[in-house]
Amino acid sequence: MDQEDDILRKIKGAKQEFYQTNQKNILFKNKQKFECAASIMSNVNEEEVFKNIFQIENDNLIINYSIFKLIANPSNYEKMANFVFKTTEQILDKYEIYNVRVFISGLTISAVERYKEFVKLVSSMGLNNDKGFLKRLDKVYIIDCPSFVDYVLKSIVPLIDNNLFHKFILL
Repeated sequence: MDQEDDILRKIKGAKQEFYQTNQKNILFKNKQKFECAASIMSNVNEEEVFKNIFQIENDNLIINYSIFKLIANPSNYEKMANFVFKTTEQILDKYEIYNVRVFISGLTISAVERYKEFVKLVSSMGLNNDKGFLKRLDKVYIIDCPSFVDYVLKSIVPLIDNNLFHKFILL
């Protein structure tokens, strides 16, 4: 069995277990989704999950949103951000520049709102370290994006860094 399939099986099992004991909310889902994600993370190996969300492929940092959305919550944002930077350092040990490929199939507007604090944290940590990650970032490819993503990028990217917008490519 593929490692990603195994992680997804464990995550989905923990998610199902959470919702068996906690009735799924129809409204006000954000808090419950964060609680579910925290519960899932208490049932899986954190390092193993992070390695499946943030992967290295040559000079690319690959980000798998389909797993990210199941486990991301404010209590693990800092750990995930640190993992992103550790993974990026591994790429930059071998390559002069790097690209980011984010597979965001299934992204919703409410999810953008839910995870914007993670994006802000990664941006802030990236700007405040002395590694030069942003200078060595070539492109950010957004793959499988819903139609509203172009609008979201125009609104969010300036909050991150005005020099980044030209690096984003929607596919």
